[in-house]
Amino acid sequence: MNPVSPKTQKAANLTCNQFCKNEAAVAHRFGPAVASFDGMRDCHREMTRFGAASARGSRAARGLTLSELDRYHLAPEYADMVKINPSLMFSGACGNAFRRYASLFGGEIVYMMTYAQSPNAESVPPDWRDKVWFARLRAGGLDITGGDPILPDYEAPRGFSMVIGVANADEAERVFAGLAEGGEVLMPLQATPWSPRYGVVRDPFGIRWEVNCDAEPAV
Repeated sequence: MNPVSPKTQKAANLTCNQFCKNEAAVAHRFGPAVASFDGMRDCHREMTRFGAASARGSRAARGLTLSELDRYHLAPEYADMVKINPSLMFSGACGNAFRRYASLFGGEIVYMMTYAQSPNAESVPPDWRDKVWFARLRAGGLDITGGDPILPDYEAPRGFSMVIGVANADEAERVFAGLAEGGEVLMPLQATPWSPRYGVVRDPFGIRWEVNCDAEPAV
């Protein structure tokens, strides 16, 4: 088995409890990097085991470095590669949000699990069992993960925007209107010096979006 490079080890000496606030984040952390698993079913089995270990306060909760994860056969091509994808947390509306995003962006929800289906189903409040424990949406060449953290772990999103690039003004109008429905328009869609259509909206799920038409602005 190839050893983890010193560069990767230095960058990755981040423990699970520092990186992950809940089991959904464990899934996000391990999902794309574990190449030896046969599909999402095996990946889920592994993340379930890590979630259970965390609940017991075991080594996985105290700190698991990449050198220790090496025994789970991290693929060499991932060792020195960084892949950054957003993870969106919601206060109970993740399912509705991801379904709207999939429809608007022509994407696909490739994985969604509720708390009732999760390993800690019995430990959540009854009114939270139908909320999303972990979900993954694939759209526009990007994977967006998310879930509904149990209060008080949820924090309202702030200090960032999701930016969408579209090919033409008509598409910008369609996407902007879909995100704005039930939400708040922060900057109406309009022509700018860099784009024929640009606008900012906060959707009804609390996420701030910038819609930008990538076509050249009119002269």
